[in-house]
Amino acid sequence: MIDQLILSNLAEMATKVEAGWFWATLCPGIRVLVREGHDCHHASCLKAGKLHRHYPTPEERDDMQAYVRAYQDLKTRHEMEQARAQLDVAELERLHALPDYHA
Repeated sequence: MIDQLILSNLAEMATKVEAGWFWATLCPGIRVLVREGHDCHHASCLKAGKLHRHYPTPEERDDMQAYVRAYQDLKTRHEMEQARAQLDVAELERLHALPDYHA
């Protein structure tokens, strides 16, 4: 069964990706979420104190799209599990309603 917390976290990240957020390396060893095309205000950024913006590299964009793909895959699997569970319940109810089922 799919963990709801994982699904929820992936949904949150997918929403951030769609809003233009990405993981950026501001200096060696420090990666933070920044919003594409918005002014950077991170104190740990090498360009701190200067007006600047960050834009994702193709690799960073691909990394962020992986969150969206993972969310979509997991959501589809979750929906399929729910549909199977509903079918199982419906089948049990149908079998239980048969006259010779209780024999």
